[in-house]
Amino acid sequence: MSSGVTSVDEYPLRELREYVAGRLDVEHSDASPAALIADDEIRALAFFMEDVYDPSRHEDLPPDFWETVYGKRLLREGVTERAAKAFNESKKELAGSITGLPNYENDISGLHTTNRLEDWLIGGNEMSIIYLAGTQGAGKTDFSLSMLQVVNRCFERAKQVEGVNPSDVPTPEFATNFSIQTPSGVDHRVINDYGSLSEWLTEGSSDEQKWFVFDEASTELTAQSSSNAQKVVEKMNELVKKGRKFGLSGLVVIGHDSKDVAPLFRMLADYVEKTGTKTASFYASVRDRDGEGHLFDLSGIPQSEWKYDTDDTASWDWSDGSGSSSGSGGYTEAELRELRDERIQRLYERVDGITQPDLADAFDVSTATVSRAVSDD
Repeated sequence: MSSGVTSVDEYPLRELREYVAGRLDVEHSDASPAALIADDEIRALAFFMEDVYDPSRHEDLPPDFWETVYGKRLLREGVTERAAKAFNESKKELAGSITGLPNYENDISGLHTTNRLEDWLIGGNEMSIIYLAGTQGAGKTDFSLSMLQVVNRCFERAKQVEGVNPSDVPTPEFATNFSIQTPSGVDHRVINDYGSLSEWLTEGSSDEQKWFVFDEASTELTAQSSSNAQKVVEKMNELVKKGRKFGLSGLVVIGHDSKDVAPLFRMLADYVEKTGTKTASFYASVRDRDGEGHLFDLSGIPQSEWKYDTDDTASWDWSDGSGSSSGSGGYTEAELRELRDERIQRLYERVDGITQPDLADAFDVSTATVSRAVSDD
């Protein structure tokens, strides 16, 4: 057998590796990743720990045992022992069972994931408002940076298209309320207070591409705190209206729970549930802690090349303490209803398979309201 070809006899072991890891497109419930650990006693211990693991016992626990620090260590040490045995004893079948199927659509699926994400983020002309939630350890912050990275790459590619004047393509500007590391040439700043964010927005025009990621929204945008309620309603209302006018193309807020952000904001945002480190589900809205109006799912999400400081607490200051001083800086109730109806119409036109009853459930309105929205010229 030549060095670049996999023997047919090796495929069962390689496919078993993919199955155990949960990467085959089949129902996966019969085997545990513990099977990859060589030592019998450690494998038994790992299987027991996986079986009794309960992420609901604390909000900071990852959704899966194998995503915990200890689970990753057990798996790494166990597989390393098998790899050493395969290398030292020249056991190619054992090596194949460790590496799995490196070409098993990994590159293609990653490309499809990136393309799908790009279409969703910047496929239209309207401002993207995204509420991203999930349990601790699901990779929410990393995924928010993947979004920014995808946006940046899209506009960089657009500048290289033949016949396009690069100066006619906007250069995206990014801001976060936590520290991140971006490649050279990326316009990024850290903004930790509402006054600075408002000032940054008004520096531009509607032709620009500005994206802001607001982490720890569970604390600062919560609908459960009466002391925050007025600030949330007035300040975020004002921010969205100002952002649409001055070039805020994307606003991403990150929370732990799908019910911890005020209804005002949830009404205007797409909801993304980060279901695991490499998976996410996308919805038109969220109600009673569940996504409503399913749009699509992504799997095989790659880790962002942009890094962030895990010790950064993503601080935030509302600046002047209360809401808009004039009380007139944001949308009226009638304007918010109009924005909601515009979203309903766009979703109905663009999302394959979504029905009017689906949208009625997603936005908690009557089917008659949805019917009027989708037929409005």
